Amino acid sequence: MSVTKYHPVSQLIVKHNGHALQVKDKLNGISHLGLGYVTVDGQFYFLRQFHIHFPSEHVIDGHQHAAELHLVHQAQNHWGSTAFENNDILVTAIMFDIGEKESPLLKQLFLPDMIHFSGVKNGWSRTIETPVDLLRALGPVLKGDYFRYSGSFTTPPCDEVVKWFVFKTPLSISTEQFEAFKAVFPNPANARPVLPMNGRLVNLNSFQAPGETYTPVVADFFLDRERTRNREKPTPYVILGGVIGGIVLTILIMFATFIKQDTSAVSQSAGGLVASDSVGRSRYGRMSDRM
Repeated sequence: MSVTKYHPVSQLIVKHNGHALQVKDKLNGISHLGLGYVTVDGQFYFLRQFHIHFPSEHVIDGHQHAAELHLVHQAQNHWGSTAFENNDILVTAIMFDIGEKESPLLKQLFLPDMIHFSGVKNGWSRTIETPVDLLRALGPVLKGDYFRYSGSFTTPPCDEVVKWFVFKTPLSISTEQFEAFKAVFPNPANARPVLPMNGRLVNLNSFQAPGETYTPVVADFFLDRERTRNREKPTPYVILGGVIGGIVLTILIMFATFIKQDTSAVSQSAGGLVASDSVGRSRYGRMSDRM
């Protein structure tokens, strides 16, 4: 089962990193907490950061979109630089087209009060005070069609380590929003030129890229997210050992708790009962004697 779970998070940091406006949490995206995660084929990928490109870096059916939002995830079990060696980077791409409605998400992230970016240069940053709810903002898109292929980063050094999920349904941005971003990233903007496919294959609505296979883990017990254990059928020796062990334990308990009867008492009284010393008055007289 695959799941997308992004948490509403406040106090995110927006920064101009020289080639995009990038959003991270206070821990700089190096924590498993905060922004959320997706699960694909039993693997957890935590969201480290997201950023936007103008125009889009993917072309769908010959159409290049006005903007493309990238949500960059990294596998939990290869946290850090090892993910770049194990192809454990997952990027979700969301498209935007110019329409009548502005994007509330982009306005919250990058365009507070629709003020154009004046003085926003490399190294500029600010804090987003209000909670950012990615799941609510992107929900309609995430329920739609998507393309799946294995590719590279779109920024240097462009390592071929990315699991790409490119969603087909676009969101809307206003002309004012588009022009505000272009003021910060004028042509040739901050997008990698569209490259030929060079025979690369793409799957539609599949969690596996062409050529990839996935064998789900089937087990009786999951000790954690990676370790499993199956129920083993007991052998006759195990059953016999349990029976013998129960008998031995019962005998030991009997010896430890039972009190040995006094044989001399048995010879003196039936059932081993002996008379005790008298208690209280030894003789009862008439009622008048007690007056």
